[in-house]
Parts: sequence; structure tokens; C-alpha cells
Amino acid sequence: MKNIKNIIAGARRESTREQEKILRAAWMVSLLAPLTTGLAHYVGRSTVLLADFLRRSNEFLALVLAWIVFLKVCQAEKDGQEDKVIRLEKLSSSFMALVMFISGGVVFYSAVNQFLTPEPPGWLIPGMVINGGGLLVNGYFWYKNYQLNQKTDNVLMANQWRFYQAKTLMDLVVLTSLLITNFQLLGELSWLSDPLGSIIVAVFMWFSASRIYFASRNK
Repeated sequence: MKNIKNIIAGARRESTREQEKILRAAWMVSLLAPLTTGLAHYVGRSTVLLADFLRRSNEFLALVLAWIVFLKVCQAEKDGQEDKVIRLEKLSSSFMALVMFISGGVVFYSAVNQFLTPEPPGWLIPGMVINGGGLLVNGYFWYKNYQLNQKTDNVLMANQWRFYQAKTLMDLVVLTSLLITNFQLLGELSWLSDPLGSIIVAVFMWFSASRIYFASRNK
């Protein structure tokens, strides 16, 4: 019986280390996102790239908070403070949902403004390269966080895989919008892909924010 308990305890410690590692890697990788997307918007002058920059900046803050909260949750679990664990997990979920909701609002406003006063884009190639890379990186973190969430009933990890699911799909939307705009794939209507892509991003962010928030309240 003692050996079984030791094995279970060892497995939990290993799982915790793996979760902390993936959360730390997530915010460290995300640190480059606001810088690169800010540069892409500067040379591209695109509404969807502005939305992308604001989205990634807020996401970086949310990822840092998720990592910090996870460390505090682990310490609270060691100290047997179950109530504190629940409060911290709900705090993290609420903040992440709030960040995504506000970001969605900014993106939607930018899209409406582009509809009313359309402006020609600049150089979109950097934005396409950055979003193509982001699609692969976020897809990887989506997969890893989903795997970890299957191993443990953890609100933070559940939020993380949903968060990265949203990030991956939004990268796909932004990349598609930039490709259509840059190569005029829809002819004279190609300019519409910029604000329409931004609106899709905004709506999906609101949907993901509500899913994260209510999922944490049902735990």
C-alpha cells in the first residue's frame, strides 16, 4: 500500500512539473508576439494586424498571470488550503475571460472603423509570416495543454487548452484575411476580408471568454 501511495505521489509531482514547464514556456514564447505583430502592423497598416497586435499583447499578460497563479495554487495545495486553491483558479479564469472580452471589443471597434473609412494596406508579408508561425506554435501548445488536461482535473489547464484553441483558430482567420487582401483573391471585394476577418476574431474571442468564465463557475 505504501509503495502504491509513493507511486501516485510521484506521478502527481511529475505531472505538476510538466504543467509548470508548459505554462512557463507559453508566456516566454508569447513574449515575442507583441513585438513582432506591432512591427507587422507598422509596415502593413492593416486593421486585422492592429487587432492581432492588441490581442497578442493582452494574451501575453493573461499567460503570465496563469503561470503565477499556477505556482500559487501548487503552494496552496501543499499547505492544504483548498478554499484558496478554488479562489485562485476562479480569479485566473475571470481575468483570462476579461482580457479576451476586452480584446474582442477593441478588435470589433477597429473592424467597424475600417468598414466606415477603408484605407489601403501596406506591406503584409511580415504579418503573413508571423501568423503562419503563430499558427504552428499555438497549435502545438493547444495539443500539449489538451493532453495535460486529460491527465488531471485542473481548471487552469482546462482554460489553457481552450485559450490556445482560440489563439490557433484566430491565427488561421488572420492569415486567411491577409492572404486574400495581399493577393486580391476576391478581386475588388478583397478589401472586405480585412474588417470581416477582424469581426470573426472578435466574435470568437467573446465566445471563448464566455466559455472559460462559465466553465470555471461550474467546477
